[in-house]
Amino acid sequence: TGKPSQVVNAHYHTKETAKLEIYKYTYDHADRLVKTTHQLGPNAPIVVLSENTYDELVDESEDSIFKRDKFLLDMMIHAYEEDERRNTLVDSKNSQMIACIGVMLTIQGSLFTYLLSQFFKINLLSINIILSVLALISLGYYIYSMKIFIDAYSFKTFKSVPNHEYLINSAKKNSHEHNIVADLLGTFCGAIKYNKDVILNKINISKEGFKYFKKGGLTTVLFILVFLFSMLGVK
Repeated sequence: TGKPSQVVNAHYHTKETAKLEIYKYTYDHADRLVKTTHQLGPNAPIVVLSENTYDELVDESEDSIFKRDKFLLDMMIHAYEEDERRNTLVDSKNSQMIACIGVMLTIQGSLFTYLLSQFFKINLLSINIILSVLALISLGYYIYSMKIFIDAYSFKTFKSVPNHEYLINSAKKNSHEHNIVADLLGTFCGAIKYNKDVILNKINISKEGFKYFKKGGLTTVLFILVFLFSMLGVK
């Protein structure tokens, strides 16, 4: 390394044997001075002059930067895949609600028509009007909630990365792997933020749809109660 491990100083005096001063130096793996000792002659006790400790330096070489970026990219890919699964789950729930409301509309439309036809035979105009209004309100809530769930299901496309055109161009240009990883870090970062906003908006829209779905259900229950009490009153 070019650094001395031992330095000997000889001091000569008239009619006397030379007096030796021995300095020894110890270095670490990074060639940094760790320990300095001093000795007055080979048989004299060793005196420690200094001991040094160092914090490990961060190796910011190109290879270490690439490893760090690769690790961050792996973490971002994991976060992206988690959001992708979450988005699929939200879409699946919205799709199920749309199908459920469609079935309920079919059944409830048939049921309301039958119940109202039976009650019209009794010819109680006020009750008929109340039941008709409740039926229409309930159906209106269901139809509106279905529209909201469809809006949530079709709300913005989930952004997919990496872009296949970018990968093709990188292959054509014979881009270095380090550059590709650095570019993808920025791409995934932007996509994850965008996709989280998409999922959050879908959830908020779905909550609004579920609110109207519950209102429709409560109105249906009210319709059935009014019908049953009215039938009891007729009897």
